Amino acid sequence: MAAITIGQTGLLFGVPNAETGVVITSIERASQRQRKEVLGNVGDIIAVGYYAPKAVYTMSGAAIFSTGYASGLSGLAASAYPGGVVTLANIFNDAGSGVSGGHVYNEEFTLRLTNEDFIKFSGSFVQYPSITTP
Repeated sequence: MAAITIGQTGLLFGVPNAETGVVITSIERASQRQRKEVLGNVGDIIAVGYYAPKAVYTMSGAAIFSTGYASGLSGLAASAYPGGVVTLANIFNDAGSGVSGGHVYNEEFTLRLTNEDFIKFSGSFVQYPSITTP
């Protein structure tokens, strides 16, 4: 349920969109770029260049196996495995950071099973704005 905010407009509460096959409890996005420093003749940094923008997402929550664990596990899409293209409902395109569009790839997907809880998952995903085909 959405929160009612008092006193400040524009505050957002909770995870904005539902994802397919999982119940999201948290999502984080980090904008990243590689850095190259230029040294002058005495070894001081005289310039810095930032390039290769990307966004790294980490998510966690509960996994949904509507057809049971065994068939659900064997039916996981290729996107659940490292290197697979993932379609996420909670992509935050941000042209200001240089990361907008492109494809999102799975880096890691972990399932956790315990006797006293739902099946949990965690995963990390990378959005490469310049890659537009799998």
